[in-house]
Amino acid sequence: MNVLTALNDLKRSPRPAALCTVVSSEGSTPRKAGAKMIVILDNSEARQQPEIINTIGGGAIEHYITTQALEAIKLSEPRLITTSLRNELAMCCGGSMTVFIEPIRASPALICFGAGHIARALCQVVYNLEFDIHVLDSRADLINSPAFKNCQTRSTDMSGFSFGSLSWGPNAFVVVTTHDHQLDQHIIESVLKYEFKYLALVGSLRKALMTQKRLEAKGFSKELSNRVFCPAGININAQSPEEIALSIAAQIIQVKYEKTKTMCTHSSSRPKQPNGCA
Repeated sequence: MNVLTALNDLKRSPRPAALCTVVSSEGSTPRKAGAKMIVILDNSEARQQPEIINTIGGGAIEHYITTQALEAIKLSEPRLITTSLRNELAMCCGGSMTVFIEPIRASPALICFGAGHIARALCQVVYNLEFDIHVLDSRADLINSPAFKNCQTRSTDMSGFSFGSLSWGPNAFVVVTTHDHQLDQHIIESVLKYEFKYLALVGSLRKALMTQKRLEAKGFSKELSNRVFCPAGININAQSPEEIALSIAAQIIQVKYEKTKTMCTHSSSRPKQPNGCA
């Protein structure tokens, strides 16, 4: 696969990866400046080793750079590696190579359950933040609103069977803002079984406490139930759907850059959102 094509595909994929580029070389080396390789982390049982696209030379240098790339992916930090092929890697080549390793940050995904007033405002704001947006609502007339024209996917299937095809993973940001409290509860319980970065539920403080009690009654741990942000958004005294959407977008940015370390459904710092505004 062409490296540029692979990079474009990875930007829309939840699979963590890193681009490794030879920036300089001296003496005898297998590849020269400009050579590129992509290392893709795959945690599936079927593939125990990372996937490699293209090569920077093979052998010990490639194995070493692959190991460094996996560490860079894990830490989400770029790094510049200079190594002597003979002295450090015992390769017959007598030169040295400098390789820049850059983790590829896939576009984060906003998965929005509900297509009402808040969802319409939120999706428009988040689109400008370069998120891939997926919106679900059983009401076809709402899901087809022009407000969702830039969404990656739009679906009227709200059953648990459809959830598996969504963009779960460490880049998934989920907002639940449907018109039905029982449906909200069902969605929260389903989402907690997947991997995500952020999960927020629009509603009042009382709804937050009731949701947490129901989760714990169904066997969800306190630690897991506390991962739900409810009421959703940071406290800016938001009232209108547009203001609430802005507060949620701000919280998404906080969590995206890991400024918010813990989640608690009963924090007094959360905005008090009116009922029925989804």
